[in-house]
Amino acid sequence: MHSANLRAGIRGVNFSGGQRQRVNLARCAYADADLVLLDNALSAVDHHTAHHIFDTCIKGLFAQKAVILVTHQVGHASRRKVTLLRSLFN
Repeated sequence: MHSANLRAGIRGVNFSGGQRQRVNLARCAYADADLVLLDNALSAVDHHTAHHIFDTCIKGLFAQKAVILVTHQVGHASRRKVTLLRSLFN
């Protein structure tokens, strides 16, 4: 099994939700795909960290990629050229 596909933990202790999200973002950057689908990737981190991830990773590392970001934090929409889609199930 390729090491990028292994489950991560420290001495058998599981990562927190925010740590898992950051590891998965790193895996997205490492994979170097043309399309990045992020489903609620900012939900398990605090406000400051979410802004940092958005600026550094989504606007930075993924700037030349097609990014689909599913989030409840619509404040990020004004910080990048995006198309907003509303839920059809409201």
